[in-house]
Formats: sequence, C-alpha cells, structure tokens
Amino acid sequence: MTEISPIYKIKIQDAKEVTCVRKAYNLDLLAIGCWNIPEIILVTLLVRPNESDKRLDKLRGHCKGISCLNYYERKHLLISGGYDCNIIVWNLLDRQKLVKFEAHKHYIGSIQIESNGEFFYTISRDNTIREWNTKTGEPSECFEKYFTNTCRFSFTLTPCEKFIAAANFEKNYKVDMFNILTKKLFCDFDDINQKDQFLNRSKNNKSQK
Repeated sequence: MTEISPIYKIKIQDAKEVTCVRKAYNLDLLAIGCWNIPEIILVTLLVRPNESDKRLDKLRGHCKGISCLNYYERKHLLISGGYDCNIIVWNLLDRQKLVKFEAHKHYIGSIQIESNGEFFYTISRDNTIREWNTKTGEPSECFEKYFTNTCRFSFTLTPCEKFIAAANFEKNYKVDMFNILTKKLFCDFDDINQKDQFLNRSKNNKSQK
C-alpha cells in the first residue's frame, strides 16, 4: 500500500478533541473548532516564508468550546455553534463578529445554510430544529412541533432546499423528510418501505398473470 503524506499537519495546543473543521476556499483559510477551547482557530493555508507569524489567528466570542461550524462563501460568513448554546455569525473577510445570540437550551449539533445565505437552520441537543435570519439572528421558525424526538446531532437540507431530512429516535432512527414551505411531513422511511412493498407486490402480480 502506498503511503500518503498529508499536505498540512496542524497540532492545536491543549485541544482535547477537534469537533469541526470548515475550509473557506475563497480565503484560503481553515476554521477549526475544539471541544474544550472557546475560540475558533483560523489557519491561513497560503503563507509567505516571512509571514509565518500570521498563519494562526483566533475568533473569540464563545464562552465554551465550539460544537459546529458552517461557511457561506459568497458573503464570507462563518456561522459557529457552541456548547454555550450560542450562535455567532462572523464576517471571515475582516474577522468581525456580526451577530451573537442564544439559540437553544442545549448545545448546537449542526448548522445548515440556505443557498442565498438569508436564512440558516440549527439542530440542537434540546431536540429542536430552528430557522434563523442570518442578518439579525431573529428566529423565523421553530420546527419543534413538527418533529418528535429528532436526532440531535445532524441533519441536512435537500438540494432543492424545500425539505429538511432528520433522523427520528421514536422510529429507530428512521429519517423524516419535512417540507419547509408547507410545514408538513413529506415522508419517512416507513412510508418509503411501504411504497416499495406495494410496488413489489404489483410487479409479482403482473408476472403471475
């Protein structure tokens, strides 16, 4: 087996666990969050030899470790979720804090940003999914009443951005598909399984004829 050498190897002093990493391709930056460090660590990937002291920087604003990060490239927005239950929206171009607010009653597990950057979604250990205005930090929607026992660590927006997909504890980690526009549950894997069973029965009936 051919041994592959890493392009970058970064050791973060005093870090017990790296929880999240996001790359800002248009800025050649790497944003790193750690479980026990309240600062977001920024690593400049392209540095001239005489500027090695500028390679590392930190964004300070959380009072506990960083649980998740996401980056919106077109507006240079970095959104961070912390174990302090807070969300911070940063302008990564000038390293400025734009909005900070308490988002959940427990730490944030994941952040998803809409393609236009106007809204983003968070999922938390408090078992809720919420929609936020990126500029103001004001809540647009809480999906708590639409989901029950939602997976508290990860979820996703579908490419068309009309649906949220999240796992459900009550259904043995089956995935619920929720329509954001109509505020209705679109389907879950139980529905899909039933659909597949129906199609298989139909095919068998046709073959027997």
